[in-house]
Amino acid sequence: MILKKLASAIRRQDWFQVMIEVLIVIVGIFLGLQVQNWYEERGNRDQEAKYLEQLHDEVAEIEQRYERSMLIVDERVDILQHILTKYNEKGTFDEFSHSECNVLLVSHLYTNFISPITTINELETSGRSQIIQNSEIRNLMVQHKMNEDFSDKFTSNLQARGIEFPVKYPEFIELGKAITISSGLELASDVGNRCKVPTAEKNIDFKNSLVANEGRYAAYNRTAKRQFESLSELHIALDQELGIDHREDGI
Repeated sequence: MILKKLASAIRRQDWFQVMIEVLIVIVGIFLGLQVQNWYEERGNRDQEAKYLEQLHDEVAEIEQRYERSMLIVDERVDILQHILTKYNEKGTFDEFSHSECNVLLVSHLYTNFISPITTINELETSGRSQIIQNSEIRNLMVQHKMNEDFSDKFTSNLQARGIEFPVKYPEFIELGKAITISSGLELASDVGNRCKVPTAEKNIDFKNSLVANEGRYAAYNRTAKRQFESLSELHIALDQELGIDHREDGI
């Protein structure tokens, strides 16, 4: 209808009418684009809300699942340092407890045990990270992914260099249960493993290996802790964005 009126006005050389019809077309296109943009923006905000909730639930679940693992790694660093401190002070090892012996036997196991955040990977691979408007959350997502990638490479490098005591010093170790990466974090305090301290303390190479593994395990702990802290920071930022107060949940 508008095009017919416009063509008729042109034939009559009614330029005022032509201008009115053109303005009507322009305004119509403008309003149509505005409505389309509004619907797209509304859709983006709905998608953002879903992603934020999905991201929060995943981060909270991962943080809770691996909080105990972080405490275990912290404890093992302390035990290794305690063993070395006693040896350096007295020049001899005290008899190892079951837990001390087991920590020694897993001191060559390093793995990035904190699960990847699949929501971050999904946003990254789909190119939709910018749908998250909160710049702090976006930056924390990037930082956590960087920490994750670094941990993967760092722990892989450590694993290639770690000294496996039962293999290198079978004469000092009575192994009651095989230890693997998958069992390393959850190893019980007594699974039949024994460390023959009076024999081991006379071997300087044994102490050097212990020093090397203690240093690697401490570095491993710092790397895991950095990744876990970035996870916690992201959790806090998501809580603030979504108005979640975990105190109401007793957390």
